[in-house]
Amino acid sequence: MRKSKKALGMMLAVCMTASAFAGCGGGDESDGPGGSKGSQGKELYKSLDPNTAGTLDIMVWSGDSIYYEDIGKQNWEASDITTQNVAAVYAMAKEFNKMYPNVKINLWAKTDDPNGNDTTWAQEMQNFRAEHGKLQGQHGRHQC
Repeated sequence: MRKSKKALGMMLAVCMTASAFAGCGGGDESDGPGGSKGSQGKELYKSLDPNTAGTLDIMVWSGDSIYYEDIGKQNWEASDITTQNVAAVYAMAKEFNKMYPNVKINLWAKTDDPNGNDTTWAQEMQNFRAEHGKLQGQHGRHQC
């Protein structure tokens, strides 16, 4: 189970990173830095079994401080989204769930910067754990 959670987290991170560089000419279909293919020439985002099931919890800042469960299954209008980071994760989760429909993606996007509101990011992670029963990774990128 732990391996599949790590694989899910890695796949979502790869997708999010690839989308961040998509408009920057960061790569082509080649194998290598900036490219999207693994050592076997297979696109990395297609290497996970489509029937994989699990939950990914994402914690970011510069959001609206709302906890969104299964964000990729939501159907929002543009006017429903009030912050850029929520919009980015929502769009990525929607696309990710098209390929992996059995993966539930939850999001908590803290208001302000990582240490804003007189609360450190480390304390925010502990608060998240106390409220939701799980701890985000050191940088809030994956569940431990």
